[in-house]
Amino acid sequence: MITALALTFINQLIIFVLGPKIAAGSTLPLLETVQLIELAEVFERMDALFTLLLFLGLIIKMVAFFNSAVIGLERITKIGFKKWGLPLGALIYGLSFLSPNYTHHIMTGRKTVVTFWFPVFQFILPLLLFIVIVIRKRKKLKKQPAS
Repeated sequence: MITALALTFINQLIIFVLGPKIAAGSTLPLLETVQLIELAEVFERMDALFTLLLFLGLIIKMVAFFNSAVIGLERITKIGFKKWGLPLGALIYGLSFLSPNYTHHIMTGRKTVVTFWFPVFQFILPLLLFIVIVIRKRKKLKKQPAS
């Protein structure tokens, strides 16, 4: 709930400061908004602090995703997580050079995600998980003796 309110507030702030046309066309609208902030002619370069916080947040997010992938691979393959760290890190590092620039990365990602990943993770995977849960529940009910 708090996150939703914070995101709503930030989006409204961006639209109020930049306007709807510039906000929609901007790559990083929050950074552009922060660059316009001036507090009592003392804090004029807030964008440096914002960029530092943005990178810190991105690093934390990437480390969490990387650790999740390593732990997931460990559980799937029964190979220790320490053996997965370097190969997975090398794979991610190599794949990071596929897109020549940020715009190409975003456009390719939108096409791929909307076409392939959204249907899988929004419909197919939840349906399969639901079917597995129903089947397991029925097996448990059949194994229990009638009392």
